[in-house]
Amino acid sequence: MSKKRILIADDKRELRKLIRMTLEFGDYELHEAENGQRTLDLVKSLKPDIVILDVMMPGAIDGYQ
Repeated sequence: MSKKRILIADDKRELRKLIRMTLEFGDYELHEAENGQRTLDLVKSLKPDIVILDVMMPGAIDGYQ
């Protein structure tokens, strides 16, 4: 069985690090995105099992979009 793929999307590096530190004890493949556009790109290419998403990110694409 393959590892579950998780995408952590938040513009604050410290929060991404905290979430990563919490999840890295599990058997997950972890990825990070720092803005909405990068999140969208990674969702399309990685097809994660779950996205932990900050809805208030700067830029043209926020978490709601």
